[in-house]
Amino acid sequence: LRGAWEPLAKLYRQAGDTDRLHRLVDETLDSLADAGERNAMRMELVAALLDAGDPRASAVLQDILREDPEHAGARSLLMDILERSGRGDEVLSLLREQLLAAEARGVADEVAAAALVLARRLHARAPDDAVDIVTNALLRAPGHRELLYAARDWIPADDFDARADIIERLVDLEPVEVAAALARELAEHRRGLVESTRDAQPV
Repeated sequence: LRGAWEPLAKLYRQAGDTDRLHRLVDETLDSLADAGERNAMRMELVAALLDAGDPRASAVLQDILREDPEHAGARSLLMDILERSGRGDEVLSLLREQLLAAEARGVADEVAAAALVLARRLHARAPDDAVDIVTNALLRAPGHRELLYAARDWIPADDFDARADIIERLVDLEPVEVAAALARELAEHRRGLVESTRDAQPV
């Protein structure tokens, strides 16, 4: 069926006739058995709507993601639309969905990447949430360097045990010179813990 609708869709797109293209999509989608082909047709419509500056593009992208949550092209375009229109809460929702999808696939690097994008966006206004996201991601990607450094930077200074654990893991991970600097940081960290414990004791 693609050979039947695609030439006409491209013709409507080239002519800038988004209404007729939208009508073609509405009338054809139910006859397409393959989800990939349905979404390919929707993406033709999205491209035409974006060319025309038509706000209906975001609704079509959401339809694509409802059918295929892992559609990277649709997710990227929708993220860009939401960013440009200042819809920050919707961006966060989309990033959370992206993280959940990565966790469901069970690929450690994908989980780490999705967690970092979401955590970095959240950190300024919800630092505790950002730390939770990073530390949870470390359960799936325990040796991921960027996650470890984010955890080291964001875990509060008074959470000595958690920060020490992260720094120890970085010492094991990094080359000698970097590991030595981290070891010094860990020693300073432990010295601070001893001093704070001593200061807290009654005289």
